[in-house]
Amino acid sequence: MFSDASSLGVACAGGLGVGLAVCLGCAAQLRRRRFRPRPTGLQKTSIVPLAAELESGEVRAAVSAGPEELQGPHDAGDDLVRQLTAPDQPVRWHVCCDLDGVLVDFDIGVMRAVGKNLEDIRAAGRREVSMMWRTLARTRGFFAALPWTWDGWALWSYLAAESLKGRISVSILSGVPGGEWADWQKRQWCTRQLGRCVPVDLCPSEEKALRAAPGKILIDDRLDQKVPWEARGGTFVLHSSAAESLK
Repeated sequence: MFSDASSLGVACAGGLGVGLAVCLGCAAQLRRRRFRPRPTGLQKTSIVPLAAELESGEVRAAVSAGPEELQGPHDAGDDLVRQLTAPDQPVRWHVCCDLDGVLVDFDIGVMRAVGKNLEDIRAAGRREVSMMWRTLARTRGFFAALPWTWDGWALWSYLAAESLKGRISVSILSGVPGGEWADWQKRQWCTRQLGRCVPVDLCPSEEKALRAAPGKILIDDRLDQKVPWEARGGTFVLHSSAAESLK
């Protein structure tokens, strides 16, 4: 999607839903670190994103391993795209992006720390799940050291680019277990990988919906977040891949 990290800009938030200022310091930080190459396994996929560039009656978007721009016809997303790309329009949509299972590969981290597959642990019942969390809490810097998901960087690159253009605003909204150990580790991951200026909101998973409102979009891999989020007027996107989430 982008030839290097310098193509990205990260939005500073003086408040959600207001105009954005671009943090050039974070963009420079990404460029200096060169910390993350583009995923090589993500194939070119024609999509209608949450916010895309209009040209000659076509939506232009790219979520790909290369810099090519793909073109595709309008569909039901036309009205949303027109709203977001209208001249002199303030930011109307705020995207709340989850970490675990969306940007961050929690499953691999569990396998490394516990030696068991996450699905097997959950299937074994509450006792196994509780033991897993105790092990993770004793694992130094567990959340801070988690790797990206295979296409997490592609998803974040797109959201950051749209934020830089002023079409959306973006923040992290992620659930944390009890205790303070996970909170600072997740913030450390965000600072290292996304930059210091990205707003990070951490809360118990069951409290995520309290942040929902009309114009706020949650990208999350947990289906149980859908009903409470939409009940408060928000838009829910069930994440399975970058291409699917940006349709």
